[in-house]
Amino acid sequence: GGASDVFAALLAWVREAPLRLMDLVRPESLEGLFGETYKKLSSDEARALMALDLIEQIVPVWMSGAPLCKIEAIAVGKPTGLGFCPTARHFVMRVAPDLAFIGGLPARLLLARLMTSAPEKEPSIPLTLAILGSILREGCDSAEALAARVEVGRSVSRVAARQQFEKALPFLGAATPNETFEATLIRVRNAMLVTLFSDLSASPPGSLSPN
Repeated sequence: GGASDVFAALLAWVREAPLRLMDLVRPESLEGLFGETYKKLSSDEARALMALDLIEQIVPVWMSGAPLCKIEAIAVGKPTGLGFCPTARHFVMRVAPDLAFIGGLPARLLLARLMTSAPEKEPSIPLTLAILGSILREGCDSAEALAARVEVGRSVSRVAARQQFEKALPFLGAATPNETFEATLIRVRNAMLVTLFSDLSASPPGSLSPN
């Protein structure tokens, strides 16, 4: 499946033994998502389950490229009075990098397995698995969305990068079999260039005049 499917499967694996979450995510990162209720829970397993419930709600929104207010609304359970979205900002700064570590585990395990079973062959890992950690860290949901985020650069916000990517989607060709991320970057870059030309051709006469 896609990046969202793979990470959902990973979270399902963690939920089978919730204490795994405490081994893979720093406890202080999880504490920042909750108030005193979380700290007062009777066991680490209860805390892990509470954290998993919220993470499973937040991550799809984060990966969709939505603004922080959408994440904050889920975290605090209300749509207004969100202020500077402190919980969402904590998620981005502290929790998302830890989740990216979890997202990188399948590729590491698969690579180790391939190198053990066939050390004479060049290992080949599906692109989604190979870059899942980066996809999660950057708040994307596909290799193409991540490529757009890389292409526009850090001077452009994550939300604005997503908007540019969605605008380029109609011009984005299909991925080739066993496509590398470098090839994905080129494909996305070309689609975004076509978008720019389309914007120019759609401009009304005289709109580009320096006067």
